[in-house]
Amino acid sequence: MSDSTPPVQLHSAAARFQFLAAAGDPPSKRAIVGTALELFVREGIDAVSVRALAGAAGYTNPVLFKYFGSKETLAQELFDACYLRLAERFAAAVLPGRTMVENLGTLAGAYVEVFEAEIEVFLYVQENLRRFWRTASPDVRRRSLLAHLSLLLDEAIARGEVASGGDREMLLAALSGLFAQIARQRYFGGFRRSPAALRAALVAQSAAFLAAGGTR
Repeated sequence: MSDSTPPVQLHSAAARFQFLAAAGDPPSKRAIVGTALELFVREGIDAVSVRALAGAAGYTNPVLFKYFGSKETLAQELFDACYLRLAERFAAAVLPGRTMVENLGTLAGAYVEVFEAEIEVFLYVQENLRRFWRTASPDVRRRSLLAHLSLLLDEAIARGEVASGGDREMLLAALSGLFAQIARQRYFGGFRRSPAALRAALVAQSAAFLAAGGTR
């Protein structure tokens, strides 16, 4: 299929991940980016050939190379776009001056929304941080996906909502790991509960864990 002849219908991956496309990107590029995200998460970057990726998107190798110099360039640009997407989604989830349970509620809600609609974005970033962080764009490197969790902990500690003696770094790692592991299990069919039920469980378990200073 040539670049000027897009699939009859908008490629499903392109439709799901419209937010990863820049304004004015043609359908062919949108399809390649969306398909790359789906395949890289499912198969792993190194297991997906350029031919397989382009074909799954409905195009040929030259179309892919028109936009990206290599598969690795595509993978890096995709990482940057996904990282910024998550940073944007989580930025306002935790706010100063709120109780721990209030912040956990909005934070868990933001995570569950991502898990429901774009779990591949979250998993792609989680599984490829070591590979792409050093070569990420300056805009990406200025942001931290742990910033919202750090703020939540600092606010809760300041309000006395976390048991004294709790190890802040261990609590931060535990919270981060909890959300990441739930995403992995949900991707593979675990945690098959409604978004509302999953959010409620996340809030309840996280609040109890933090209130006990991580000793539960």
